[in-house]
Amino acid sequence: QRDIPKALKLLQESLKIEEKLGNKKGVAGSLNNVASIYYKQGDVQQALETYYNCLKIQDEIGDQYGSATSLLNIGVIYDDQNEIPKAWDCYQKSLKINQAIGNKQGIATAFVNLGGICDKQGNILEAQEYYKQSLKIQEEIGDLHGVATSLNNLGHELSRLNKTDEAFEYYHKSLAIYEETQDKEGLS
Repeated sequence: QRDIPKALKLLQESLKIEEKLGNKKGVAGSLNNVASIYYKQGDVQQALETYYNCLKIQDEIGDQYGSATSLLNIGVIYDDQNEIPKAWDCYQKSLKINQAIGNKQGIATAFVNLGGICDKQGNILEAQEYYKQSLKIQEEIGDLHGVATSLNNLGHELSRLNKTDEAFEYYHKSLAIYEETQDKEGLS
């Protein structure tokens, strides 16, 4: 309902309860959500600090799925702050963990994020390769939103290579999926 202050208050209460119960996985989950809210509010430092606290607990309890997710979240913040080497490192670490545990969705997301960094740095062909790898996995697992995103990203890279006809094909495929799934953000 977009009531951020209320959400933050409830999450902090949840965090206190999880800490009192000694439920480290619950503490990490609450910290992850709190960090997300801090980031949405634009408090980058607090978000990073909270994500790192979350990651520390996840590493301690061996929650590889959680660690991989936290690394992706941390990477996104660094990416948005244009701290590319730090973002790249986080995405690579997340990718390795996701590959080790067989989390295909996490692998696909890491590939998309790595492709985005390559795109920012002008490495169009490398970006394409990451997007193609992501697309393949997203098609395998039936992630329509992910498929549409990867198709759109591939269209972007093709347009940068002045391959307009091919780019339009990818854009139209992406658009068709967004229409089918009624994804207004994707459609825009």
